[in-house]
Amino acid sequence: MERRMRKVSVSVLAGASCLVALPAARADWIQWSSSQGGNDHFYNAVSVPGGLTWQEARVGAESLGGYLVTLTSEAENTFVFGLVDSPEFWFPSGGHNHGPWLGGLQPPGSPEPGGGWEWMSGEPWDYTNWHPAQPDNDGDQDRLIFYSSDMFRAATWDDLGGSQVPIRGYVVESAVPVPGTLALMSVGLVALKRRTRAAS
Repeated sequence: MERRMRKVSVSVLAGASCLVALPAARADWIQWSSSQGGNDHFYNAVSVPGGLTWQEARVGAESLGGYLVTLTSEAENTFVFGLVDSPEFWFPSGGHNHGPWLGGLQPPGSPEPGGGWEWMSGEPWDYTNWHPAQPDNDGDQDRLIFYSSDMFRAATWDDLGGSQVPIRGYVVESAVPVPGTLALMSVGLVALKRRTRAAS
């Protein structure tokens, strides 16, 4: 009996590790529903402990079926910050705290430091929440992150070079549910159930 239980446990762990290994098999898409004052879009905060560039974050967002988040109001900014207000999404450096990548960019040739900013989704750049004295274009900075000038986390923004400090995450947004994510999760769960049954 003990031996059979051990087999089931190993099988369950193997199935669970299979789910973890699939980056798109995330179950944490969260809808900001209109009943809560939202836009009915879906959001996914992705932690990358080893860090990544803005371009890598953009590719990651697209591979998950969305785009890097667009923040068009104070309410949306607050909602999204709530998804990443946790240490695994932040990189402390030199007394500052760098949060995850967002979908804002400043095209080449834009007036510095604050001209020409746009959302990669094409939505209007009508709302901003810059940290005091930002943007400052300190070293060709043309991408957007959450940022705090002290060791606390904040919903304010900073401009940053797309490949600078190792930013530890990004936020994905999608206007529609992302069925591929749920489908991959279902495949993993079916495989887990089959392994568990076979081991018993």
